[in-house]
Amino acid sequence: MTAEIAKQIIEQMPHFEVERLHKLMGVQPQTVNVVQEAVNLLYSLKTHDICFTPEECAKYLGKHINTVRTAIKNKQIIAYPVGATYSIPKIQFIEKIIAEHEKNNLGM
Repeated sequence: MTAEIAKQIIEQMPHFEVERLHKLMGVQPQTVNVVQEAVNLLYSLKTHDICFTPEECAKYLGKHINTVRTAIKNKQIIAYPVGATYSIPKIQFIEKIIAEHEKNNLGM
């Protein structure tokens, strides 16, 4: 996934999700551009760690691979064809990541 695709995804997020992204990233919303910060974060990740394969996505979500394939077909999961498989951007699962982050912080 390119930073440009990530930027487009973030720009389409509802305002409340952008605020939650600020919280996850530990930045003050009035002092930074969340889109630029998220793009910077993506650039700092290893290239091979930005997208899931369908199998990795199924494992991450705790779902059967056929459930993931159906969700891709129904456009519930954004995926890009790569040969005989798909590349699934991890950024779309930000809600799950944010929820886990908040759960971990409440447990401290």
